[in-house]
Amino acid sequence: MSLITQAEALAFLGIEAAYFDITAVNNVLIFAYNAGSATSVTMTDGTYTSAQMAAHMETQIDTALSATSTVTFDSTTTKFTIAVSAGNTIAYTNSGSNGGTTFGFTADASAALSITSDSETGDPTAIVDWIQDGVEKRIKNYCHKDLESTSYSEKYNGSGSRELSVDNYPITAVSRLAIGTRTAINIRNTGSNTTASVSVSSTALTLTRDGSADATLLFATYTTMTLLIAEVNDTGDGWVAEVVNSDYNSFQSSDLVIKMGLNVNDSVWGYLGIPSVAESDFEVYDEEGIIVNSVGFPRGRRNIHIDYTAGYSTTPDDLKLAVGITLKYYYQQREEETFGSKSFKTGDSAAQFEDLKHIPSEARDILDGGYRRLLIG
Repeated sequence: MSLITQAEALAFLGIEAAYFDITAVNNVLIFAYNAGSATSVTMTDGTYTSAQMAAHMETQIDTALSATSTVTFDSTTTKFTIAVSAGNTIAYTNSGSNGGTTFGFTADASAALSITSDSETGDPTAIVDWIQDGVEKRIKNYCHKDLESTSYSEKYNGSGSRELSVDNYPITAVSRLAIGTRTAINIRNTGSNTTASVSVSSTALTLTRDGSADATLLFATYTTMTLLIAEVNDTGDGWVAEVVNSDYNSFQSSDLVIKMGLNVNDSVWGYLGIPSVAESDFEVYDEEGIIVNSVGFPRGRRNIHIDYTAGYSTTPDDLKLAVGITLKYYYQQREEETFGSKSFKTGDSAAQFEDLKHIPSEARDILDGGYRRLLIG
């Protein structure tokens, strides 16, 4: 999800959203397939995105030339490439092609396995999308948090107080708040004269023996503790696992707490944990990103586990404005080729650029007014 839509970005920049308008005056390209006669390929009138245009051109070429082609659009160069199957060639004739300029073909292209348009097309959306992605990432970095609605599974250090501040807010839901962990799986390797360890990531359990991974068991495949343990025991090579409490059999394997390089060689048991029983008596101050627990959060390192959702499912209007202002700033510098410049002058016109983390002051005023998380320490 983006903070603003493509249509909103184009509107803020004053760019028409129509990408390729095909009519009778620009709907024909002339190609020759395998040194055959020049053949007109006619596009159907309509308005297309770059992806739709590439797909439609491919269909029309294949039909007109009885060929098998692949047409792609490069969003960086804004050029089309037409390729035919191995052992075949395609050539382009500019004379008589009334759509040449539209598609970036402004000169003849000799027969080849693939040909690429020689000039940029008029589709502005690709570069706008690219700049927008960078702008939104920069704004999130400036705010020290994500802003769109996202689900998180995070660990925090307990401070001994009743309050916990999470990294992302506003909080819209808390599905679990737990203090500490409990052992769910015992695991070991019974091999002798060998090294063995296990690691838990957010997506998998990895069994390593003598420096090489014996198996990487994905939680998406082995979804419960029962399935995961059965697969460990089926791996062979001395791997043994058991559940600590049968009540945990149906628990999700993805609940396992992240662990790196836990030693389990020479039949030494290793213990894999899951979050403790969830807390129930706590309050959420959603706009501040603060959770108050009635019994407090005991001191510890990464001993607080919280699964929650935070951010905006609908971007507030002032935040959209901040994105639009910053997008226009970067788009203007790209158009005027003034990146890295403090100022520029053309004739009687002059402009001065801001150098404040590359986010315009008008946008920073908005972000500082309620979206930026202040870091302490």
